[in-house]
Amino acid sequence: MIEKVKLEIPLVLPENGECERCVARLQEALLARKGVAQAHVVTAPALRLRSGQARLCLHYDPNLISLDEVKKAAREEGVAIERRFHHEALPIVGMDCADCARTLEKGVEQLDGVLWASATFAVGRLVVEYDALVVARTDIVARIRELGYDVPPPAALVFRVEGMDCADCALKLEKGVAALNEVAEVRLNFAAAKMTVRPGGATDEVREAVEARVAELGYQAYLEEYGRRQEVGGQGGLGGFLKGRRRDLLTAFSGLTVLTAFLLETAGLPVVVSHALYGLAIVLGGYYVARSGLAALRTTRSLDMNSLMTVAAVGAMTIGEWEEGALVMFLFSLGNTLESYTMDRARNAIRSLMDLSPPEATLVQMANGEWRIAKERVPVEQLKVGDR
Repeated sequence: MIEKVKLEIPLVLPENGECERCVARLQEALLARKGVAQAHVVTAPALRLRSGQARLCLHYDPNLISLDEVKKAAREEGVAIERRFHHEALPIVGMDCADCARTLEKGVEQLDGVLWASATFAVGRLVVEYDALVVARTDIVARIRELGYDVPPPAALVFRVEGMDCADCALKLEKGVAALNEVAEVRLNFAAAKMTVRPGGATDEVREAVEARVAELGYQAYLEEYGRRQEVGGQGGLGGFLKGRRRDLLTAFSGLTVLTAFLLETAGLPVVVSHALYGLAIVLGGYYVARSGLAALRTTRSLDMNSLMTVAAVGAMTIGEWEEGALVMFLFSLGNTLESYTMDRARNAIRSLMDLSPPEATLVQMANGEWRIAKERVPVEQLKVGDR
């Protein structure tokens, strides 16, 4: 018996859902799955939907593949397609005629891996679809420049970074982000906890790659323009507070576990009980320490103090000094927490001072041998050295 399931295409292909070619690729990939008999698109009018969004209808044999497996297969194939086939709209500088647009289209389409290109002379834009396994965005930009046009560099992304509480952490984070292929340049301001990234590819891809790498290294980054709550997921109340203080809570629980183990050991309970609690305290206090140290070793090929503290804790357990290992790990985690709070207070003070700076300035200009105030105020970013 064949059953059907209708899936919303934007949920399976969030970025490429409007591309008919990517939808066709998704259908072809799903038909290759065992148990999937048919895969076709049902339009919104046929479904009587007001949203106007078509859906992907899959016919499958429940004896060969379950409904959950069908949905999982659709998500997996959708992710694979979006990672491989990219769509970008590139602003073009110097395209000043319709013939230029056609020349640009043909020149870019000749690149291996470029599947489709369309230049719009009126808005000065080139829309291109390409196979990222065959050709890179940099190759496409290079071809555009070979043809006599230019692509302005994407605007720099400014991230706020949380959990960075030492200069060594900042250096490790900067090296880790700079190693990303999607990043052309990175500058990190440790005092302000601000990281400026110049993208080397599509902005959305760079943003996702940077956030993933920062999280991998044990910190949290969010775009300055969005604000923390939106980037973290919009969670407020107790849930949002606990999510933002997980490291602090683990440190507190580690200290309580150390104290409990000490009291039980003093009361004469078996050593195995106190050692188990000391081991738990090491895990609680050292989770973020070990994760950060291992990530630094993997991405930057260097040892930092988190790596060394992890080795010290493992060594203490190996020689049977569970109490020392737990106490050292708790104190180190506590020190990181207190340092983080201190740095946050200093950074908030710096940001408050920066917010007091005026966004505009009144320019005084020399005219006929006299200094005169300009009629219009100018943004401070436009001021040059020597202006009054």
